[in-house]
Amino acid sequence: MSNGLPPTCNERGLIETMLPGAEGELIPLPRSERERSTMKRIIPVVCGGVGLVVLVWVWYCWAADYGYGAVSGTYRFDQVGEHSTLVLQENREFRQEIRRPGAVERSQGTWRRIGEGGIVFSKEFLKVAGQNSRPDGQVDGEVRKAFWGGSLSIVFGQAENTAVFHKNSFR
Repeated sequence: MSNGLPPTCNERGLIETMLPGAEGELIPLPRSERERSTMKRIIPVVCGGVGLVVLVWVWYCWAADYGYGAVSGTYRFDQVGEHSTLVLQENREFRQEIRRPGAVERSQGTWRRIGEGGIVFSKEFLKVAGQNSRPDGQVDGEVRKAFWGGSLSIVFGQAENTAVFHKNSFR
């Protein structure tokens, strides 16, 4: 403190600058209105910054989750003349139904994740238009998230006629 006044500790152990009073006693220098105003502006900024960090962390934990629980659910594929419903269960089993003109096919099998967004279905998976399979009959796909992680899709293949199954988010 360069103002020449003696600093002392108050009853809480905080250093305060003291002023000599009329009777010679020392009294604490009151905080200026500017200091109080600065504190009133800093506190909301700090709280807002901490709140933003917490919000981003919560969003990231949700958006980066490609676990079996996040990927499981009901997916739909709709293309002219072909409609498929795919139900992925957390226990790594799936049920599938495809409706084509004059025919309905049903299948059950297993699925597993590979890497961050990869997904592989067993050879029981019923292929729709635009899908290819491995030589062993398994089908590869990729889980993709859109809208900041809020919408999941499973994409099969890289070509223009790629089959895309969209997850039903609200069921």
